[in-house]
Amino acid sequence: MKKLSGILAVLLAVAIVVASVFGVQKSNVTNELATVTAERNAVQAKLDDATAQITELEGKQAELTAAAEAAAADLEAAKAEGETAAARVAELEAAVADLTAAAETATADLAAAREEAAAALEAAREEAAAKVVELEARVAELSAVEAATVEPAPAQPDAALKAARAYLNTMYKNSPETTMTDYTVVSKIVIGDVAFPIEWTVDSETVNIIPGELTTIDVDEKNPEEVTYTLTATMKNDAGEAVTLSFAHRVPAAMILDGLSYEEIVAAAYTLEDGIAMEEPQRLYGTVIGIPTAWSDEYQNITVDLQIGELADQPIQCYRLSGEGAEKLAVGDKITVEGILKNYKGTIEFDKGCVLVGFGEIVSQQGVLDAAYKLEDGVAMTAPTALAGEIVSIDTAWSDEYQNITVTIVCDGKTEQPIMCYRLQGEGAANLAVGDKIAVYGTIKNYKGTIEFDKGCVLVDYDAAAMVRTVLSAYALEDGLSMNDTKTLTGVISSIDTAWSDEYQNITVTIVVAGMEDYKIQCYRLSGEGASGLAEGDEITVTGVIKNYKGTIEFDKGCTLDAVTR
Repeated sequence: MKKLSGILAVLLAVAIVVASVFGVQKSNVTNELATVTAERNAVQAKLDDATAQITELEGKQAELTAAAEAAAADLEAAKAEGETAAARVAELEAAVADLTAAAETATADLAAAREEAAAALEAAREEAAAKVVELEARVAELSAVEAATVEPAPAQPDAALKAARAYLNTMYKNSPETTMTDYTVVSKIVIGDVAFPIEWTVDSETVNIIPGELTTIDVDEKNPEEVTYTLTATMKNDAGEAVTLSFAHRVPAAMILDGLSYEEIVAAAYTLEDGIAMEEPQRLYGTVIGIPTAWSDEYQNITVDLQIGELADQPIQCYRLSGEGAEKLAVGDKITVEGILKNYKGTIEFDKGCVLVGFGEIVSQQGVLDAAYKLEDGVAMTAPTALAGEIVSIDTAWSDEYQNITVTIVCDGKTEQPIMCYRLQGEGAANLAVGDKIAVYGTIKNYKGTIEFDKGCVLVDYDAAAMVRTVLSAYALEDGLSMNDTKTLTGVISSIDTAWSDEYQNITVTIVVAGMEDYKIQCYRLSGEGASGLAEGDEITVTGVIKNYKGTIEFDKGCTLDAVTR
C-alpha cells in the first residue's frame, strides 16, 4: 500500500507539472505538448507497475486460499484419526482461522488498491487530456496568427524548370572566369518538348547583352582597368515560377600591344590564362626549333615550334601553320608568322589558321592600316609612314609632265582596306603596272572617304618597307629618347663624319636608306670587320640602338657593321 501511495503521489506530481504555465511562442507550446505526452506515457508506465503489484497480491491471495483449503483437509483427516489428534486439530483450526483472516485482509487490501489505482489513473488521464486539448487549441491559435502575418514560402518550381537550370549549370560551370573578348551563350534550354527562354542580365555598365539565336556577351576589350561582373540567367515556366543561375567573370585590363617588340608580345602571351586567346592577330619573327607535326599533304598544314630572339624558355608553337612555303620548313629557318595567340592547356601557341607570312622578318602593317581607316574625313596622320602592297588598279596613268602616277595597293591581302597612292613619284614609277609589288612612304589621309597617301608620296623598293618605317619612327623620337630595342638598317654611305680610329677601332658615317635623302641616319662610332675601309657610296648593313641626340638621328655608340657592299 505504501508503494501504491508513492506511485499515486508521483502521478499527482506529474499532473501538477503537466498543468504548469506554458510560453506563448509556438515553438515552446509545441515542445510542451511533446513533454506532456512523454509524461503521460511515464504515468502509464507507473500504472503498469501498480497493476503488476496487484497481480502479485492476487497470487499471494490464491496461495493463502490454497493453504487454508489444505489446512481444512488436514483438519478433516485429523478428526478422522480420533481423539489422539485433538491437539493437532486445535492447532490446525487456529492456523486455518489465521490464514483465512489473512486471505480476507489481502482480498480487502487488493480491492481497495484496485479502486484507489483506478481513481488515480482516471484523474491523471482526465487532467492530461484536458492539458493536451488546451495546448492543441493554443497551437491552432498561434498557427492562425502566423498564417495571417507571415508570407507563405514560395512554391517550388516544377521538375522541368529545375532540370533546365541544372543543364545550364552543367554547360557553363567550368567556363573560364576571364573573358578577354566577346563570347556567346545559349538563349534557351529545351527539356523534353518544353523550351525555356533565358533572360541574361549583367551588373556592369561596360558589358552589354546582345540577344539573338545565341546571346552575345559584349565586353570592352579596350578597358584600361580590370572589370569584374556577374552574368545572371533567369528562366520561367508558364505558371510564372522562376529559377536563376549566376556566373562570376572578369575582363582584364586591355593588352595594348601596338608598338611592342616581339619579345614584349611573347611576354604578354605568357600571361594568358588557360583557354584564353588574344583578340587581335599578332605577328612574330623567329627561328624554327622543332617540328612536332610534319607537313600534311591532305590538310595542307604543319606544326612547328618557334623561338623568338633569345627567349629559349618561352617558345611559341605554330599550330597547323599554312601558307606559301610552309611545306618546305626545316629546323633553323627564320620565318614570320601571323595569327591569334592563345594558351591551350599551358601551351602558348598560334591557334590553327595561323599563316606563314614569309621567310625572314616581315613587319606587320595591320596597325598602320587600322589607324588609317580610323581617320575622319579631311584628317591626316601626324607623321609619315610606309606600306608595302600589290597594285590592284592604275587610277591615273603616268604623267610625263607632272612626273607622277596614281595607283591603289592592297597590303597583306587586306582587300577591305585598300590604299590609294595619289600622285606617286620616284624612280621606276613610270613603269608601274597592275600586279606589281611596291612600297610607298608618305603621309596618309582621309580625303572624302578615300584613304590615301597624299600627293608627294614616294616609291621605294618593296623589300625596304620595314626599314623605311623604322627610319620614319626614328625621326619621330624626341630629343634624348631611344627606340626600345635594336634595329637593323641597310643604306648607302653619304658621308664619312669621323675617320677610322686605330686607337678606338671605330668610325662615324651617315647613310641614306631606300633613297630617303631627307631622313639620313648617322652611325656613331661604328665598329666591326671591314669598318676601317668604308667609303662614300658603299652600301652597308648596321645594327644597333637608334636615338635622337640633340636633333641628330643616329645609331648610338656600340653599333656594329654587319655587311658591306663596295
